[in-house]
Amino acid sequence: MKTYKFFYLLGLSLLVWSSCTPDDRSGLEEQITDLKIIILPGEVANTYTFKTVPEEVIGFWDLGNGATAEGVSSATGEYPFPGNYTVTLEAFGQGGKTNTVTTVLPVVNSNFELLSDPIYEMLTGGINNPEGKTWVVDSLLPGHLIKNPQNGGNGDWAAAPAGYLNRANNKTGGGMYDDEITFKLTDTDGPAFIYNNHGSSCAASNNISSGNPGAGSGIYSLLVADRSWRVSHSQVVSSLLPGGCGDYIVNCIPPENMTWTIIKDGAGNYTLNLPKTADGNGGFLFYFTDWSAPYQIKSITPDKMVVWKSCTDGATRQIVMIRKGYIDPEALPEPAN
Repeated sequence: MKTYKFFYLLGLSLLVWSSCTPDDRSGLEEQITDLKIIILPGEVANTYTFKTVPEEVIGFWDLGNGATAEGVSSATGEYPFPGNYTVTLEAFGQGGKTNTVTTVLPVVNSNFELLSDPIYEMLTGGINNPEGKTWVVDSLLPGHLIKNPQNGGNGDWAAAPAGYLNRANNKTGGGMYDDEITFKLTDTDGPAFIYNNHGSSCAASNNISSGNPGAGSGIYSLLVADRSWRVSHSQVVSSLLPGGCGDYIVNCIPPENMTWTIIKDGAGNYTLNLPKTADGNGGFLFYFTDWSAPYQIKSITPDKMVVWKSCTDGATRQIVMIRKGYIDPEALPEPAN
């Protein structure tokens, strides 16, 4: 049986004590010598309730599936796919942290009934569809790449002529428009993320924010340094091309066995997470801007998806994708020069 590292979470039910976080407490209380995690299977397969022993413990949970719970003695998690999940409990008393315990939850079988949300079918083309769904950049649509869309941004660089970099095909020659990303969701492959970049990817050259002062001369260097991407060459995109304003084209081969997760928060917002990388198995969507941040799914239909990502240089970038082979009726012809 295949074991997956990253999995789905949807509809998590948590009992949350408001305004209680580890930062609210100081000091260290005496350890709870009999601190344990009790696991109770739910009525629905692959759902579990986790409780503390003793019961009065204030617990901060990592459920091992991407979900967390803060300030509660009980939490509920869902595990649609098989795997070995490490559940961690940090215990706090009235005076501060006491100690931490972990346990491993083995999940043997899949339960696709936990993935009833339509977003999974829109993203993958259907559960147990062996081909998955392949997405490409909506390159003919003006605004398919926008910097700081939350502030009305209309281009990737303020110094460019107004609207210039917001046009159709504005990254021509940058190694992006022939990229294809396939999302699959099958019992055989799990949540598979397959990236065919045809030998090159587009990466931002913007300076890395102060949080990563030693990461190199620009964002692109994070991709170049990752050995799992088997980078052979990188260079600035020619200034003669529409997108030649500092982006790098990086010749590389994506790693295999990449995965994805979707998280839905209490407000109904969806986040698409790709695994972080430490010299291995890191993914991104078409335009490399770092390894860490998730993608907010701003809208999705069976044919089109809009995501936002907060990037290492402090900006937010929008990417519009369409199903491969789909003609976007909103994509207008490029205006005459």
